[in-house]
Amino acid sequence: MESGGRRLTVEDALALVLADPPAPRSVEVGLLDALGRVLAEDVVADISMPPFDKSAMDGYAVRSEETAAAPAELAVVDDIPAGKFPTRKIGRGEAARIMTGAPVPPGADAVVMVEQTEAKGRDRVVVRNGVKPGENICALGEDLREGSVALRRGKIVRPPEVAILASCGQSRVRVVKAPTVTLMSTGDELVEIDRKPEKGQIRNSNTWSLAAQVRAMGLPCAILGVARDTKEAIRAMAREGLDRGDVLIVSGGVSVGEYDFVADALQAEGVQCLMHKVMIKPGRPFYFGRKGDQRVFALPGNPVSTYVIFDVFVKPFLNLARGMEGGDVRRMRALVTSPLDRRSDRLQYIPGLCDLRGGRPTVAPVPWHGSADIAALTRADCFIVLPPNAPPLKEGDGVDIQLL
Repeated sequence: MESGGRRLTVEDALALVLADPPAPRSVEVGLLDALGRVLAEDVVADISMPPFDKSAMDGYAVRSEETAAAPAELAVVDDIPAGKFPTRKIGRGEAARIMTGAPVPPGADAVVMVEQTEAKGRDRVVVRNGVKPGENICALGEDLREGSVALRRGKIVRPPEVAILASCGQSRVRVVKAPTVTLMSTGDELVEIDRKPEKGQIRNSNTWSLAAQVRAMGLPCAILGVARDTKEAIRAMAREGLDRGDVLIVSGGVSVGEYDFVADALQAEGVQCLMHKVMIKPGRPFYFGRKGDQRVFALPGNPVSTYVIFDVFVKPFLNLARGMEGGDVRRMRALVTSPLDRRSDRLQYIPGLCDLRGGRPTVAPVPWHGSADIAALTRADCFIVLPPNAPPLKEGDGVDIQLL
């Protein structure tokens, strides 16, 4: 589906970006390399967890019925540290000294915490408080049963999932292959960041900001550099980006000015344009196209516009491409702390500073000078999202915010 020359709403544009995603591919990686990735298949427990009845406390393994009339004095017949399996059954009038994580011996059905006992030498102990059957015992398989699904396909691997994978013996993990991103900027005015700009020049901050946004998602990216403002130079760098990656992101040269050659250069490289205008502020000139399974996002050159378009459109696509079916929702409602009147016929993203303490989140707009003022985002932690033609807001009115 193409938008032609129409200016799409943000909702329609996002639907177009997320429609018909490339089929996910999988890859096997080392356990720690799976962190932040999405599981490509179910993980089945090869053993039960815990694999035996184990003590949840340091104390004494006992027969609970013998503690009903506590205090009760018992003979200590065994010492069971973690890693040692019991050598004998606990009989009447007996107990075993046991450490946290150690197997509970046969005959015992509860563990008394050491704090609720009084040792009489090494061979006798007085239990001061009674315990119930199963108390302070982690039962075999109560966390996971052998053969059960420990983790479902589509789960994001966090440190807790790493622990489960390790417990299931998964030193190698099959995950969804992360899309490879290539980045380029355009503009005769741009110089690399280790050079001091001369008159009429600025440093190429957009590429690095975009690279940081991609890396913050845990995805690989390659910085191609700056293409001069000619169709040939832009086309050559775009060709390199398409040769090296799954997703090409271009910053600058996407409007309809005399030196904006990105759309023509991409068309010459076989990229099909699916949209070129979106009703969003900042960031209206936004190009999205495809070439087979590859996707191309061409973003405005102003840095706040670049940041917003990545956050609203590119990031959801990259999340979908890496297997995150639920996306990445960071929206909430907040109360404005001062009047706000920013009327526009476009959906607006205004830098804000929110306070999540207390019963209701609040937000205040951050002073900024428009889409070139990237310094404003260093003072912000969210965007205030205003719908088209929104009426003025009074102090205490509710508004949507999107966390950075």
